[in-house]
Amino acid sequence: MNYNKLINKYSIPLNNGLKSAINIVESLQEKELNSETQTYEELEFLKVKLYKEYSKNYDTSKNIKEKIYILNDDCVCDDENDSKIVAVSFDKDELKKEMKKYIEQVKKEIDFNNLDFKNESEEGNEDFIVDENENGFLIYEDGYYNRNHIDISIIEKEIISEKVKEAEEYEL
Repeated sequence: MNYNKLINKYSIPLNNGLKSAINIVESLQEKELNSETQTYEELEFLKVKLYKEYSKNYDTSKNIKEKIYILNDDCVCDDENDSKIVAVSFDKDELKKEMKKYIEQVKKEIDFNNLDFKNESEEGNEDFIVDENENGFLIYEDGYYNRNHIDISIIEKEIISEKVKEAEEYEL
């Protein structure tokens, strides 16, 4: 199959950018989804070529691969799990600010200032152990972590555009 001939055959405009061309090909392909003509195969070929071109022309660290940050509250109270995702962001610094506010809110809810707690390195019979730093906040009942704890932290995940990944793996 000839890429340039197919671009002309289906009147795919490239002057609006590769992403726009990919969207046009995908919409044409949807119309041909249930037909068993060569058109669908030609459009698939075009789509893959356009994705490959798209992935070559863009900085993959900015446009295709991204890091996403998740503010996670892993909480167990009296053996009941109440864990949740508090916020999600592409900006880690922004999420750290959000985490600080959230930790203060949680501390008020649990009446943190009136709890009997110790640092992890201290010895004693106190009820709670606390570990707080720039990466999160952890408080748990001494000897009963699985039964009672709050662990607030930022989880970092890398996301990759699946379509570009598929195009990179596709063999012609």
